[in-house]
Amino acid sequence: VIEYYLHVFSSCAVACVVMMICNTCLPIPMLYVFFLLMIRRPPRSTLDRSSAASDVYKRQDDYTINLHIRRNRNKHENITKLMLDVDRPKKIMDYALGKSLLHILNHIRASKIVKEKFDYSFVEHYLYIYEKGLTSNDSFVNAYYLATKIAITGNEEFYFKLKEILFEDDQSLPANDSANLFVVLIDFVFPRGETGERKWLNEMFEIYDFRLNKNFWKLHADFAYTSLLNIIQTSLILGKIQYAEEVIEKYGPLISASVRSHIINLCNAWISFYKGEAEAAHQYLIPIESENIVIKYSLRTLQAMIYFEKGEFQVLHSYIDSFKHFINYNSETIEGVIKTSGLTFCKLMNLMIKLKLDPDQKNADKLRKEILESEFLMKEWFLKQV
Repeated sequence: VIEYYLHVFSSCAVACVVMMICNTCLPIPMLYVFFLLMIRRPPRSTLDRSSAASDVYKRQDDYTINLHIRRNRNKHENITKLMLDVDRPKKIMDYALGKSLLHILNHIRASKIVKEKFDYSFVEHYLYIYEKGLTSNDSFVNAYYLATKIAITGNEEFYFKLKEILFEDDQSLPANDSANLFVVLIDFVFPRGETGERKWLNEMFEIYDFRLNKNFWKLHADFAYTSLLNIIQTSLILGKIQYAEEVIEKYGPLISASVRSHIINLCNAWISFYKGEAEAAHQYLIPIESENIVIKYSLRTLQAMIYFEKGEFQVLHSYIDSFKHFINYNSETIEGVIKTSGLTFCKLMNLMIKLKLDPDQKNADKLRKEILESEFLMKEWFLKQV
């Protein structure tokens, strides 16, 4: 500070000397102009090295920078320690590789959605970095490596390893990354749950329940209606009726307003049906008027089951034909595994109608065997009816 003011005073002294000299040599008007030019503060944009005033401001900047560094000495010392840490290169690699694998996962999912072939050859380079031990044993990069292996191989070994990391070590992962990785788990387990196999239905329930408890839905503007519908259906198939009632009561109001009433009515219809109240379920379905494919598919599935339990077989037979037409017409929108499950549902429902109208033990045994060997979501309900 002292140095700064000395510099200012010395500049003023020079100005005064020049004024005294000019006073004897120049006319008064010129002196006035010269004086103003001498004492005028130059603009900050003046950075000419030959400018004394500019040099003053550069010194001011140097002082400010030095002060900033002194005030943040501890921070800089910590950064230095991190840079000298022998594990730091691996930790930098962890972050870079993890984010690269995240982008790869997004590309894989996008390719599936638009039904384009994904080139997996370049992914091998990223996996090689991990497999050769060039990263540390960090949950972040471990999780994204396993997620990528799931997407590429479809091996359930990687699924269970990733699930273990997310369930037991979730605190070390940012919420957004955990949410992204749970999407990978759901993408893996959902088509397997759609086969009606109880093992995968239990896996679906655990994942959805964990996500609810961790409030991952808060990362988005609204609660995803598809998630709510899936957790309700899965819990009901597993016999968790009270759980389903609690979920719809708590999370139903959080659904987007555009589909809220339809989803709440649909979920309540499923709950009523599994409580043995087919007529009450039917009443919940009546006000639903939506062109949403997910809602219409679930509604038609449930309505067919209601018609069967109410014994309205003639109506059901026509309804099944309409359902098959709906599935085939929307085959580009409905996922392959859901389409297959729906068509299997329609086929076996027609066989159940025939058996109901013409009971025969031999045909019943044959139908039971076909149901057990088939892969579709409502397998347990069909076996109960047979």
